[in-house]
Amino acid sequence: MTDQTRRPQHSRPLTGAVGEGATGRRRFVKSGLAATPVLMTLVSRPVLGQQCLSPSAFCSGNLSAPNAGAEPCNGVTPGYWKQEQHFDDWPSGFQPTGSTSTSGNFRRRTGTTTAATMFHSIETGFKGAQFEGKTLLDVLKTQGGAPADVGRHVGAALLNALTGRNAMPGATVVRAIWNEYATKGYYEPTAGVQWDHNQICDYLKTTQPL
Repeated sequence: MTDQTRRPQHSRPLTGAVGEGATGRRRFVKSGLAATPVLMTLVSRPVLGQQCLSPSAFCSGNLSAPNAGAEPCNGVTPGYWKQEQHFDDWPSGFQPTGSTSTSGNFRRRTGTTTAATMFHSIETGFKGAQFEGKTLLDVLKTQGGAPADVGRHVGAALLNALTGRNAMPGATVVRAIWNEYATKGYYEPTAGVQWDHNQICDYLKTTQPL
């Protein structure tokens, strides 16, 4: 047997691809996304738009029995809540504008004029000063990325919770998501996992199928 026949056919050292893969993994870990691969892979599944999961359950990806023990999601988007024709659907004690409310499925005030609900207020429970001087309606109308995207989606999520459209996330959870994000720049759905603004919005969007 000659030296040529004994030489392994794949003797050429592997270069390029391995280095690029390692670099990609390092970037992935640095971005914080490696801690939540479930979120990245499951957010597009249609089933998530039909059931309401808590942040921790969503993060765990426990979908072995998708319809077991999970309430259906009937949440609507920020685009719905900001439209004038839906102002009467806002919950009791909330006002999109300073107008008088005389009807509505959830608001029962008649003949009373109140100031528009501020984003940072006792009513919403949203802390911080990111949207100082802006009403909840103002924030629902915002465009662009952080913190506007988180603001408009937690605003819609709070209204969805208070009007009974979604069992999860409930109002307390929605407030916790915003208040932790406003303070730290991220939200921890479970110990050791940090969601940035994109991941927070991805989760909340799955609860707004309508």
